[in-house]
Amino acid sequence: MAEIPAQHSIHQQSVGDPVSEGWYYFGVSIDTRKKLYVFLENAAELMTHDVATEVLNQKRKNNDTFHGYAYSAQQTDEQIKSACANGTDDDGVRRLTENELKQVEEVLERNQALRELALQACKKNNWVQSATTFGENGVAFQNISNGRVFRSDFCNGKALSTSLLLCRNEPG
Repeated sequence: MAEIPAQHSIHQQSVGDPVSEGWYYFGVSIDTRKKLYVFLENAAELMTHDVATEVLNQKRKNNDTFHGYAYSAQQTDEQIKSACANGTDDDGVRRLTENELKQVEEVLERNQALRELALQACKKNNWVQSATTFGENGVAFQNISNGRVFRSDFCNGKALSTSLLLCRNEPG
């Protein structure tokens, strides 16, 4: 008598699923076309876009890790998209692109529990910065409480300090 193969239960990730220690699955990135994971347990201290870029790049140079994952060499929208286009993206920890922030907002609209986690992570400032720069000194920000996008480098005459909502892609 032939043996009947064991049935394997393969759990397919659903958008909003927790995957490990603070990381949540947010679907396939609009920009990288890879699975997108966002860290919702804690956001870094408030800092400007330029300072954040320096800090994230320094952490990469120091071989620091963030909850088990290396930091990305790509920390601006242009770097992320260019690396994806030529196959040199490293899937490390980075800021979200403006398109990915919009994608995150769509998920948060459908999942209030996740929005609460994101708001707790960014409790010092509901605004998060994207990796997306524009013009000479501009950058895109998004409000986690309502999804409102704000494009500017300055707020009331000084550089805007915001939380960092970090993400990574699944290596492909």
